[in-house]
Amino acid sequence: ITDYVEQQRKAEWKVLPHALKEERNVGILGLGHLGAATAEKLAANGWIVNGWSRSTKQIPGCISYAGPDQLAEFLSKTNILVNLLPLTPETEGILNLELFKQLKQPACLINTGRGQHLVEEDLIYALDRNLLKEAYLDVFETEPLPASHPFWNRPAIRVTPHIASLTYPEELAGQTIDNYKQLMSGQPLLYVVDREKGY
Repeated sequence: ITDYVEQQRKAEWKVLPHALKEERNVGILGLGHLGAATAEKLAANGWIVNGWSRSTKQIPGCISYAGPDQLAEFLSKTNILVNLLPLTPETEGILNLELFKQLKQPACLINTGRGQHLVEEDLIYALDRNLLKEAYLDVFETEPLPASHPFWNRPAIRVTPHIASLTYPEELAGQTIDNYKQLMSGQPLLYVVDREKGY
């Protein structure tokens, strides 16, 4: 997409060569509710999908990697890295230069997890050194992203204002009422966070 954006600036009409789905592997960091659903949909649409999480998952069409020992192998098979991890002490800063160096080339990053997952200076360095071709970012360390931030002027970076997963008041109100009913009837609460895991 970055190449087409540049062509648009130059008013050039030229079809560029593009890779087939079979030539690009999608790797999903985080196979929780959102990650698993994303993996299933991508696999159903013909993408080669790998996923990495704390523990092994069984997801149709997705090869599951788990734990620190399998992270390098997962990265070596990943061209398009999608981050959907929860933010924990273990995952803070995980999107860093060492990780980018291990990706299969050509590589790009999609971060819809949390801004604190990304080491911003490392991303700029990785783009400058062609370790990454492009990055699509929806979350940032500081939000709103300051107007002076270098991400705004980088042709290889696409910025969206934290809209990848919107909260609708009507849905939230319904969940709150359901949980209140659970509490009042002595039933286990829904959507409970495991304080030890951090999500």
